[in-house]
Amino acid sequence: MSDSDTRNESDRKPTTSRRNLLRVGTTAVATGVVPGIVSANDGQPTNSERADRVHQQALSVRDRTGSQRRFKQFLSKRADYFANKRMSFTPASFEADAPSTQNWSSDAISTDLTLTYYYDSCTSGDPYAYFDFYITVDSEYGRGEGGPDQHSIGWADHHFRYEQDSAYHDSDMSNLSLEKEALNGVDWSWKDGKSCGLGTCGTKDYYVGCKAQLLTTDQERGVEASYWDMWKDAKVESVSFTSSGSVSFTFTQEGRTDQYGYQIREDSDAYSGCW
Repeated sequence: MSDSDTRNESDRKPTTSRRNLLRVGTTAVATGVVPGIVSANDGQPTNSERADRVHQQALSVRDRTGSQRRFKQFLSKRADYFANKRMSFTPASFEADAPSTQNWSSDAISTDLTLTYYYDSCTSGDPYAYFDFYITVDSEYGRGEGGPDQHSIGWADHHFRYEQDSAYHDSDMSNLSLEKEALNGVDWSWKDGKSCGLGTCGTKDYYVGCKAQLLTTDQERGVEASYWDMWKDAKVESVSFTSSGSVSFTFTQEGRTDQYGYQIREDSDAYSGCW
């Protein structure tokens, strides 16, 4: 993984190969610098338009440089609010009933969740947020049996509202696709067995993410991201989200699952709103 991160560390700021961005519901768009978007608001972009522009530029920086660190640096300087949390996980060791993904190195799943807000002016329209979930998987001899692994981002239904068709994912990761869109969460599936089934898998790094509108609330908003390792024949039939933003699965075939997830919460002064 480029620019390795310290595990379990949070960052907040108030106020080599070219990858493609796949955005569901629209034509596939190559990540790159998006020209300035001008709205009817005195020639200034709305918060929504500025969020899109800045985030697309940040994605371009990461895809061009292969650096997650530079992606975060770019956002921390241009978003009105920036928060980040990194976590590493070590899946269960090999036992008779443990995951078939026994060939893991230490801290084999590294994740990096970034939260940004755009609320420059109360005259620039509704405030918006972007959530980006960056994942690095390190396995020695590939992945095990079971259905596709699941990657989810969720939030309480009174904190944010999902922007329809805003979900995106890294198209350079084979067999990664959108699974479920809801008002308070998005889920993606990764057919890990097909991507890493034979020979040495090595390190795989990729990302998923989406956009949401900030809602009026007197609570500190939070976003939950999870990597679900499906093994021992576990196969997902459907996905849903609870009102708190936790993901729930219905299985066509029962098996075993391991969840590696955490939540990032905004600071109390992250956004006070215009009300």
